[in-house]
Amino acid sequence: MAAVRGIWTARIGGALAGLAAAGVLLVTSHPAQGGAAVGAELTAHADPSGELAVSPAGPADFLHVRALRPGESRSGSFTVTNQTGQRQAVRATARASEPKLARVVRLRLGDRGVVLAPGESRAITATASLPRTAGGPWQAALIDYAVLLHSRDAR
Repeated sequence: MAAVRGIWTARIGGALAGLAAAGVLLVTSHPAQGGAAVGAELTAHADPSGELAVSPAGPADFLHVRALRPGESRSGSFTVTNQTGQRQAVRATARASEPKLARVVRLRLGDRGVVLAPGESRAITATASLPRTAGGPWQAALIDYAVLLHSRDAR
């Protein structure tokens, strides 16, 4: 009888020690507190066209922000190269996977329109930002921007 009582005492003591250790770990690790602690995740990639080469080429991201919070911005760039034998007027536009969310989590392209000579390359910078006054829809959001390149012969 004494042996059974000792086993139960050991089990209860072990369970209490485990709960205490879990409590200490939880308090010292400081986990995120609610949705406000999780920022928006943003990715952006540029898709090549027949006339233009892009580096890095989609689906590889030239910009990946894991936790964008109000008042923050991050930048990335990609290189466009004219593969034709003629001067090309190049225009870049960004399309968001979530148009409603794109009103809050913005992607601004530095050079929206450039003219490239045959074989010429140019870096285009994009800046993702979240206004300081952003409301709640950005929390824990995921948005992907595809940068589309349009070209025509330049005069």
